[in-house]
Amino acid sequence: MESKNLFWKYALNYGAILGLILIIFNVILYATGFLLNGKLGVITYVFIIFITINAIKKLRESQGELLTYGQGVKMGAMVNIFSGILMAMFTYTLYSVIDPDLLNKIAEIQEQTLMTKGFSDDEIEMQMQMFKNFNTPGFIAFSSWFGSALIGLIISLIASIFLKRKEEDNY
Repeated sequence: MESKNLFWKYALNYGAILGLILIIFNVILYATGFLLNGKLGVITYVFIIFITINAIKKLRESQGELLTYGQGVKMGAMVNIFSGILMAMFTYTLYSVIDPDLLNKIAEIQEQTLMTKGFSDDEIEMQMQMFKNFNTPGFIAFSSWFGSALIGLIISLIASIFLKRKEEDNY
C-alpha cells in the first residue's frame, strides 16, 4: 500500500513542480512580450522531458531500482496530467482576466500569416471565423491540458523504454 501512496505523492509533487515551472516560464515570456513567439515555446519541452524523466527515476529509486514499463508510463503521464491542470488554470486566467485582448492579438497574427501565405480574402475570412469560434479562454485552457497530457504520455512511452528495470537487470 505504501508503494501506491509514494506513486501518487511523486506524481502530484512532480506535477506541481512542472506546472509551476511552466507557469513561471510563461509569465516571463508574457512580461517580456515573447509569449506569442513559438520558437521559444520549444524550451517548455526541455522542462517537460527533464521533470518527467526525473519523476520516473524517483519512482524507480523508491522501489529498489525496479520499475515496469507500465509504471513508468503511468508516472510520466500522471505528472503531465497534473501539471496540465495547473497550466490550464493559468491559461484560462491569462486569457480571461489578465489580458482578455490577447486573443485579438493572436487573431491579428493569424490573419497576417494567412495573408503572407497568399490565401484569398474569402479563405482568410472563413479561417478567421473558425479561429474565433474555437479560440475562447475555456477552449484554449482545455487544449492546454489535453496537449500537456498527450505530450506527457508520448514522452513517458519513450522514456520508460530506457528506464524500466526488472529484478534480473540489477545484477
